Amino acid sequence: MSPIKTNNVSSELISQAARFIADADAILITAGAGIGVDSGMPDFRGDNGFWNAYPIFKQQGVANGGWFRREPEKAWGFYGQRLKLYRETKPHQGFSILKKWCEQKADYFIFTTNVDGHFQKAGFEHKHIYEAHGSIHHLQCSEACSQEIWQVGERKFIVDDSMCLMNEMPLCLNSNHIARPNILMFDDDYWLDNRSHRQWNNYKHWKQQLTSKNVVTIEIGAGKTVATARRESQKMQGVTIRIDPNEHDAESNTLVLAGRALDVLTKIDNITITAE
Repeated sequence: MSPIKTNNVSSELISQAARFIADADAILITAGAGIGVDSGMPDFRGDNGFWNAYPIFKQQGVANGGWFRREPEKAWGFYGQRLKLYRETKPHQGFSILKKWCEQKADYFIFTTNVDGHFQKAGFEHKHIYEAHGSIHHLQCSEACSQEIWQVGERKFIVDDSMCLMNEMPLCLNSNHIARPNILMFDDDYWLDNRSHRQWNNYKHWKQQLTSKNVVTIEIGAGKTVATARRESQKMQGVTIRIDPNEHDAESNTLVLAGRALDVLTKIDNITITAE
């Protein structure tokens, strides 16, 4: 199939996507920050993204791995605010549509660069999820003094108007070092990847059994700037359905549906596929 793309998703393309999904034996979902926009969450580089909302943090490089050692109050101000947002936000109905499709196949996996835990919150099984960049709901030592990773639990982070943490800083369980989210950041030599590596092994074993199966990859909101999820889509056999309002590049065997996640997923789900 040659690349197909459009800025106005036609009913023909929606029907084609529905057919690919209906005919698939297994589904891989590759998801970036764009999937959460319809839940009311910002992405990073969009018009209403984190970096436009908090330009000072972009300028100061708060997503850099060393920030928790240099200015932990600011680092936890930013990540504490994000954690609060992720906790309070409900995954949109598109997650339920994806979950229904995946359960119909009983053979699926989620490859996501998102750290928000929304696939778990939407009811997907943990054993079917690979969080490539870690999880904001887990903590580690900022100095990586041990390999221990623990859940943040119900701990609250109170942030002032200047986006600095006001309440007590979380500490490592094994030292007096500041704790930090178990998230892969830029220039990050201290990220502990053992939790994500276990997920990666589950994902690797899942891919190994796909040899004779018809797999469809549904890529949602995965841009090119941090292209981890998009590169994974490009590695897969079979058809990729790319859903994104802005990133419309297409390789061979890629069907591009230019739109936001909830709208496009709902349109596909409304198509009734009959046996041929």
